[in-house]
Amino acid sequence: GKSTTLRKLAGQLCDDSFRDPEAPLPVLVNLGFWTSAEEPLTDFITRQSGPLPVPIDQLLDENRVAILLDGMNEIPTGQWKARYEELREFITAHQDLIVVVS
Repeated sequence: GKSTTLRKLAGQLCDDSFRDPEAPLPVLVNLGFWTSAEEPLTDFITRQSGPLPVPIDQLLDENRVAILLDGMNEIPTGQWKARYEELREFITAHQDLIVVVS
C-alpha cells in the first residue's frame, strides 16, 4: 500500500537524480523510528538519511531533497499531536521541497 508506493516514488526520484544532478535526492524515512520525544524532526531525518553526497542541511537549503516520510500511523499515540505539529511546521518552513507524509 502506502509504503510500497513511497518506495516506488523514491526509486523514480533516485533514477531522476542519476540522470540530472540538479534533481532532488530522495530521502525515505520511517516515522516509526522517531520515538524520542526530545528529538527534533530535522535531527531525526539527518540520523535516518544515511550517507548522502552532501550534508542534509545543505540539500534542504538548496531544495535538492525530496523528503518521504512513511508511517505516520506508527508514531506513538501519546506523541502524535506534537509530532503532527512539528511535521506541519517543517512543511511550512520548506514549502519548495517535495515532502510526502503517509
